[in-house]
Amino acid sequence: MKTIRLIVLVLAVVGAALFGHGQDTALADGEYGTLYIDVLPDANNTTETFGPVDVCRDTDDLGGPLDVGDTFIIDILIDDAPQVLGAGLALNYKGTDMPPAVLKVTDYDWFNWKFGSGVDMSDTMPDTDGTFSAAYEGNTTSGDGVLQRVTLEAIANGQSDLALTNVAVIEDGLYHYSPEVLVHDPPGEVRVVVGGLCPSPVGGTAELPNVADSSGRNHMALAGLAAAALVALTGGAWYARRRWLR
Repeated sequence: MKTIRLIVLVLAVVGAALFGHGQDTALADGEYGTLYIDVLPDANNTTETFGPVDVCRDTDDLGGPLDVGDTFIIDILIDDAPQVLGAGLALNYKGTDMPPAVLKVTDYDWFNWKFGSGVDMSDTMPDTDGTFSAAYEGNTTSGDGVLQRVTLEAIANGQSDLALTNVAVIEDGLYHYSPEVLVHDPPGEVRVVVGGLCPSPVGGTAELPNVADSSGRNHMALAGLAAAALVALTGGAWYARRRWLR
């Protein structure tokens, strides 16, 4: 009976990932777009598109250890936005072991995300209170890409969770909030680690493929998720550093 229950649980995990996507793999879009935090941007992130989205960071921009005094960038991405002319958000970057603070915001760039020239209503720099509030209104635009690039500085060893709140987009003079605008990662899912390492799953970093890929990749995902479920059931839960793929 225990063996049968184990098989049922494994199949449930795999089925949710392949067909229902599950809580961790769903990339659901709101009517007015979805926002992501990418803590480890690469060259694929532009005003027109973005690449894989990393949710844990323990390195500087050159790939070395992230130490006190280092500055680094993160990207706030927008996906599938309709005709909008502005956006607003609050980036919470408070550390889980505060005090002391782990990070501060030293600079930001709206990346002129096709808004063009406009009105910037963001907090002044540097921002050290744990919440960076930002807003911009410009020209009407649409699509995907980097909405805002933020520069942070590590000011103490520790871990800082990142989260987006108070997210809104402006369209036809109206403000649209959640659930019309979605934030992909809930609080506690995105983090920066200073003077340490991101948590790793058993066997290394977990890569979760897009379930819409070829059957070969689906089979790989099936095997990987089944193995993960077995490990979780027999050895306890583990936290995986996830990397979302579009």
